[in-house]
Amino acid sequence: MGSVAFENIDIEKFVFCDSSEEMIGIAKARFQNHNAEFCVCDVQELVYMDEFDVITAIQVNHYLRIDERRIALKKCYEALKDNGVFISFENFAPFTNLGKYVYLEKWKKYQMKQGKSFEECQKHINRYKKDYFPISLSENLEQMRNCEFQAVEILWLSNMQVGIWGIK
Repeated sequence: MGSVAFENIDIEKFVFCDSSEEMIGIAKARFQNHNAEFCVCDVQELVYMDEFDVITAIQVNHYLRIDERRIALKKCYEALKDNGVFISFENFAPFTNLGKYVYLEKWKKYQMKQGKSFEECQKHINRYKKDYFPISLSENLEQMRNCEFQAVEILWLSNMQVGIWGIK
């Protein structure tokens, strides 16, 4: 996303934030641009206020527990300028146990077709609600609305992943 943005949009400042020094190192190597800033920090500790037109959170919030997620969303909201856009892509929880079973089995079969062993796939599936904490679609939307976004909508949906946008 960063390279496409740098090539096609006149960007005043592009800030990359991640809690992992390794991920920030990868971003620095890929996006050596004078407009790029890099910050190793947890999304819950963002200090920006009314600074950005767009904030993206890609596969971030589902690693947070519900109270942590609320803090992270509020920090992103506060960092946006008025009418700024927040875009998030996350894993979400199906509404039923049967739905969860169907989607996780589908994901496991896909991974096996990509060459992973059954054991690797099962280990990956077993992370659900242990290493990451997806919430339902309605809970995702409600959390953003509770952070006072004036509009919250689904951008994209596929299996157990959703893209959501909100406008401050």
